[in-house]
Amino acid sequence: MATLKRKDRSPYWHGIYKLANGKFRSRSTKTTQKREARRIVNEWEVEEQKIREGKSEQAREVRELFCTTKMSAYILKIFFSEVYIYIEQDAQKDSPIRGWRGCTMSH
Repeated sequence: MATLKRKDRSPYWHGIYKLANGKFRSRSTKTTQKREARRIVNEWEVEEQKIREGKSEQAREVRELFCTTKMSAYILKIFFSEVYIYIEQDAQKDSPIRGWRGCTMSH
């Protein structure tokens, strides 16, 4: 279950919730209202659960990419490497693609 807390000097509520990979993450809800913050964090947690179970729209799109296209593993490795580099440079910490580098680069 996700939890809420306020960080020092911040008027905003921060949610701590479990990611699909089992790690925990703290993230600002960008709201000062506790009830709204709880709703936001619960949505994040539900989406992570869907990803874990393979039921999210993002997971479905990735499965389709891998299973229905005739792209070689090499091309996919290059594609995801470039996406990862772009995300790192752009510092988009909330991207669903973040963390996939290990699975595409190690094979």
